Amino acid sequence: MIDGITTYGSDELINQIKYAEPVFICVIGTTETSKIPGISGAGATPELTEYTPAADAEIIEALKLSCAWEFVSELPDTINSEIKERGGGFSEGQAQRLSIARAILRKSPILLLDEATSALDVTTERNVLKNIMKDDYPRTCIVTTHRPTVLTMCDRVYSIHDMQCTLLNDDEIEEITRNF
Repeated sequence: MIDGITTYGSDELINQIKYAEPVFICVIGTTETSKIPGISGAGATPELTEYTPAADAEIIEALKLSCAWEFVSELPDTINSEIKERGGGFSEGQAQRLSIARAILRKSPILLLDEATSALDVTTERNVLKNIMKDDYPRTCIVTTHRPTVLTMCDRVYSIHDMQCTLLNDDEIEEITRNF
């Protein structure tokens, strides 16, 4: 621990971060089995089997936080509905929200959203991020984006340019947002 911050070895650090990818990968099965940590599916990685399955209420809460419950609840079998390979049957934005819900379920202290909201409209994107911020689970959320519409929601904004990482101030954030 350094200055109150826990330090991890590389293997331990990897287990502390959950990643919501821009394309939904683990998708064959049902929305439930694709979402529940501990259940394997096509494209599943070994780390998926290290978790205890989530209860239906936890799955539904994660779907609500990711703004996916509104369409999953309309499916004939809700969380037990079949998902086709690579998220077939869902729009790209819906698949992204399912991916975010899956990452939320992992209950890790760091949530990395790497262009994970790129297919969402601005309103839905902001709602997903607001929901994650309001969630009681203590986590740091790192959002990488080329779309600056959510920058004003962030505690800190960094710009990476020419291999340099720079903390931006409010005026710089406002200028980026205005010029988008």
